[in-house]
Amino acid sequence: MNMLGSPQIGIGASTQGDLGGTSGGSTSSHFNPLRIPKTLAHLSNASSYNNGIGSNTSMNMNSDHQPQANNSDVNAMGQQFLSSAGIDTKSLFRKARGLQAQTQTRSQPFSSQGNGNINANPNNVNTSSYSNANSIKLHANLYTSIEEMRAATISNILLNQRNKTNQIVQNKIKDRLQAKSKMTQSKSSYLGSVIPGTGRRVLPFPASEVPLMDMNHDLIRSHLNSRIGASATGITLDGLEKIARENGNMAYSYHNAISLLQMLRSQESEPNANQSPHGKTISCVKFLAQQFKNYIIQQVKNNPMSSSSSSPNASGIDVGAGGLLGYIYKFVELEMGRSVTHQGQTEVLWKILYYSLRCGDLDCVRQVIASSQGQIDPIIIQYVEEMCKISSTGAGTGVEILEKIPDGLINAMAELYRRVESRRQNQSSDYELVALGMMSFTPMDGSSTSVSTTIEDYLFLGLWNAIRVRSDDECVDKVFSLAENVKHWGPEYFEDGNGDSDGWSYAMPLLLCQQTKSALSHLAGKSGVGLCLAVQLSLAIRGTGITLKDLTKTTKNSSDESGEEEFLAALIIAFAKNLQTIAPEGALDYLVHVPGKIETGIQSKAGKYLSKNAESQICRLLLDTKAFTILGGRIAADGSRLASGALDEHFGKGAVSGILALTADQSIREGRVADAAELLSLAGKYSDLLSVLNRQLASLLVTNKTEERVFWRNAAERFYSTYLRQGQTHVVQVLEVERNLSLGENFQMLLNLLSFFDRCSEGNWVGAWDLVDNLGILPNDERDVASKVDKFNSLSLSIQNEFHHIVSKAMEALSEQHGQLKRSLGVIHQGGMGSETTNQRMFDLRNRARLLVTFAGLISLSDTEVKAKILRLEARMI
Repeated sequence: MNMLGSPQIGIGASTQGDLGGTSGGSTSSHFNPLRIPKTLAHLSNASSYNNGIGSNTSMNMNSDHQPQANNSDVNAMGQQFLSSAGIDTKSLFRKARGLQAQTQTRSQPFSSQGNGNINANPNNVNTSSYSNANSIKLHANLYTSIEEMRAATISNILLNQRNKTNQIVQNKIKDRLQAKSKMTQSKSSYLGSVIPGTGRRVLPFPASEVPLMDMNHDLIRSHLNSRIGASATGITLDGLEKIARENGNMAYSYHNAISLLQMLRSQESEPNANQSPHGKTISCVKFLAQQFKNYIIQQVKNNPMSSSSSSPNASGIDVGAGGLLGYIYKFVELEMGRSVTHQGQTEVLWKILYYSLRCGDLDCVRQVIASSQGQIDPIIIQYVEEMCKISSTGAGTGVEILEKIPDGLINAMAELYRRVESRRQNQSSDYELVALGMMSFTPMDGSSTSVSTTIEDYLFLGLWNAIRVRSDDECVDKVFSLAENVKHWGPEYFEDGNGDSDGWSYAMPLLLCQQTKSALSHLAGKSGVGLCLAVQLSLAIRGTGITLKDLTKTTKNSSDESGEEEFLAALIIAFAKNLQTIAPEGALDYLVHVPGKIETGIQSKAGKYLSKNAESQICRLLLDTKAFTILGGRIAADGSRLASGALDEHFGKGAVSGILALTADQSIREGRVADAAELLSLAGKYSDLLSVLNRQLASLLVTNKTEERVFWRNAAERFYSTYLRQGQTHVVQVLEVERNLSLGENFQMLLNLLSFFDRCSEGNWVGAWDLVDNLGILPNDERDVASKVDKFNSLSLSIQNEFHHIVSKAMEALSEQHGQLKRSLGVIHQGGMGSETTNQRMFDLRNRARLLVTFAGLISLSDTEVKAKILRLEARMI
């Protein structure tokens, strides 16, 4: 019979009750759940914390036993709660009397038959009766009817008030019981029963809303302050264990999860043995055994009723030597009472034997059997002798030794189990039956429910049943069925009334059933702290042989890691989104670990290659936060980058430069050119930076975007004066090496062209013409036209695209100068002097205008309006 079906109720380690039973082992497809007692499923490590697995104190909170308040109780307690509900009894009766007065003076509608009876329902008024009101005779007992209605109205008011009072009383009682329940649960490691069968499955991550994190939470701050994500060794379980220990009781659930994962990754017996589901099942059993052992020791040490000195006992068990067996005996003594344990009852012997097996200590098992004084079947003695023989060879510990006992002895023990089961008449033999079932690896059904009093007990026995099997597939089937039961009950079953805001009460059973992804998904979706811890654990177990997938019947041997990578990437990205506004360097520490199918070729200082997905997320981090200095470092006076950013902690200079340049490209595609310019300067990509600056300056030569033009002009002038004007700076050296000095020349020309257009706007036509003439881009005479065409073709495309504006303004400058001279010529004639010089200057201006028209035709200006304009301006100069 398989006990992996629905567990049954049994509150408290020493509680006896109606245990019922189920026939056969139910599966998730035929699930008929009864109630399972609960403990704080945090599985506390008693060696470090004051939290245990079980207790003698428990409380049943079944809905069947909720207190009820009858009407007499309501009347007795009504006045006590009326004031707390804000109800004034005097005001209540005043309202009733007012209603009575209104009733006496109000005209009443009657039925259409004229029988004088008032409608019982005031909403069902027959309006046709109003038209015949004058013809209807009043009934003789009308006054009596009004009195009856008034009395009924007052009665309804009082009844409603009584119902309100009843509800207040119920709520008060419920609140008090819940408060008392929480207080009891905080002092005891047992929880009351919760109605199972909610059917809620664990939600996949990421959910629609990623939980926000409280950055002041000690656990989150501890991980960020430690910069564990930036360490050379990366995030490891050992590093996380140190953080958990430093946070004390607040992190005991987290610490226990780490301890479990450390056992799952250990390879003490055979290389890679723990990689199989069977090996992991053994590790989970060992973990639960160690937790129970710590709990027993702690309970005995902390209980003032336990005597420090041993005393003779009628069971014959030698506990004088102390050790774990002494603690187990004293624990049983605390449960059953000293008077019972000293009467030599068989129940005591079997309880101690079961607890020895439950703690995974076979030496205690040997001592119990050796001290049994003939109370034990010879088959058991032979079994223990074989166990000791296997143990002496060093073939593992605990359940691993029992698993190697020959089939003959196992079958004999199974036969003994069946004989004991057949003559079982009361619950006093439950511990004997479970102990024999464990030693024979016989699947146990509901007969173990008085022993399996906690969730940990239920999981322990369920996993124990999956150890000695014919094949690994059979082990998987049993563990998977256990996991399906846990998921069927849902998170509420494990967390109800537990005060568990971080999700460990449900996550730990899932981890024990090898449902790693479901456990971490539940943590991540539960709270911000849970998201943080889920990310730490996911990264720590990556590469340890512990899969991030759930164990199922179809995927147990699957080597496909794409699903794991997508899940881990989603966790990390969600965590980094929470961090980036407060600690962008902290977000970077985790984004470098984002997995992906495609690698970039960028190698970190830890020797790992950055995935394309991680690279994309880092670029997004830079753009979203604009924390360029924090992440990318600073620029030195000569233009070189100081490797002082967070990126430099993970990558070399070349890799950092590549990431910054890639981010700049993305920034340009998004239209954020200013950010791109800053990123390119940090990346040391000065050719690309000058190309960006040249495009921006050229596009702003003629514009009405005054503020944008001023911004880019000032930025360009600062860059020129700092890095190009000072001789052989780092920027100039880079341009020389890349053979892109022409970009610097174009950059300088654009700055002068900006001044040219500014002078034109100011009406300084002489100064404007002198500036553009000195740039050497316009012909001086006919022999110079061809060379200036070649000069035009060598200019950057950004300048060529704006050259029609340059030609237009140059022609306008010539025309305006010619007009000024022409107007001044009349004054000179009146004065009688200077006319020859003026005429020569006007001739030169007309000649330059003619050359400009010829040049404009040769460079094929695309703007027809500009062509027409320069022709008109030339005509004005005749």
